[in-house]
Amino acid sequence: MVSVMLAGLMVFAASLAMGGSAHAAGGPTDVVQPLNIGAAFTLINRGTNKCAEVAGGSLLDNAPVVENDCLANNTDPNQNWLPVSVGGGFFNLRNVHSNLCLDFARPVNTQTVKHHVCGGDLSERWQLVVSPNVPGFLTVVSANHSGGHTFCLDLRDGQATNGTTVQIYDCLGAVNNQLWRQG
Repeated sequence: MVSVMLAGLMVFAASLAMGGSAHAAGGPTDVVQPLNIGAAFTLINRGTNKCAEVAGGSLLDNAPVVENDCLANNTDPNQNWLPVSVGGGFFNLRNVHSNLCLDFARPVNTQTVKHHVCGGDLSERWQLVVSPNVPGFLTVVSANHSGGHTFCLDLRDGQATNGTTVQIYDCLGAVNNQLWRQG
């Protein structure tokens, strides 16, 4: 618990140093390590119970990330993401099928999330933050802040339709389209 609190304080201090704000309305609180560090996991949306995956299993750079029915026992490599520590409590989330990283082009609301060649971009760095209001779920928070915004992985309009785009959006707290669990 102390290490989680210390990690949270370090992230908080880094956020302020980068021009972030002390509090985002309904924003994240406690940073956590992914379950089973070094092991891949699925990201399952709370509202739809569907998994984040690369559209059509594409291996092409910049293919969008969408939701789809989760394959039984989390065995689809296209739906599995491997956390790779990049320091400071942040991770690249590498798609097991493509070996490309969860990423987005610009830090603005509704920007489509894609997979991209892994590099040092802030938009490829993510924190997994425990939801203080919904046990067992977390928000996936980007290190790329703009104009005081804190962006979270978000399911566009909370739609339950296979193929719905995953995007970034201002972190809003305990809303289903921004809550995920590790499968």
